[in-house]
Amino acid sequence: MLALTAFGSSQAYDEIFLAMDNHEDDEFVQGAAIAAIKILTAGETTGNDGSVAGDDANPCVMVFEAEHFDLEAGNLFNDMGAPDRIRAAVARHPSNQFLAEDAAKALKNMKFSDTVFGALDIDGDGKIEDHEIAALAAKIGAKDLDGDGQISQDELVKALMKRLDVDGDGDVEDDELEKISKLHQGIKEYGYVEDDTQGEASRKVKKMPGLMTGPVGDRTGTGGVRVAGAYRGN
Repeated sequence: MLALTAFGSSQAYDEIFLAMDNHEDDEFVQGAAIAAIKILTAGETTGNDGSVAGDDANPCVMVFEAEHFDLEAGNLFNDMGAPDRIRAAVARHPSNQFLAEDAAKALKNMKFSDTVFGALDIDGDGKIEDHEIAALAAKIGAKDLDGDGQISQDELVKALMKRLDVDGDGDVEDDELEKISKLHQGIKEYGYVEDDTQGEASRKVKKMPGLMTGPVGDRTGTGGVRVAGAYRGN
């Protein structure tokens, strides 16, 4: 199986793609690679109020069902061409049901993450920053759910999900997802000012409940590390 703990390094993406490209006819390798992409682009849920991990905690749920949304990973995999490789693998192995199911989940994770990441990254510099979150939060009425005095990326996405999921089925369909393309319109009316001095570390570290028993690689692509008891990152 692919070494998922190596995800924190820039080589992880290359290793996954290299395995897919060099073993196109091997169902096991293709399935393992797609499963890895599904896991790495997933979100996580704590199973309760978000303060501690509950009985229903799950570190790998469809990203749009999550409490912590790994948008960065899905966005990066999408931009690096993972969807095309996954579709090609499904076409080569049409009778492999498990591969097809994981592929569908990975593709949906990436589409959601890439679309929402693009909506949150107002200036298009590849980073989601404090001043962008604050302006978007003001526009859509996001709430400070944990009372720490600022709107986090997760809190912003949760508010956005309520606006997107029109039919209330817990899923976000393609037509619903397309609505966020207009999210940037009039954003300066909500306090947004372009600021090229903001950097990757502009947001304060946010703790999220940890669902693993020890350190694993960064799944956000932004330097966070999930450890037992806390999620330190974005």
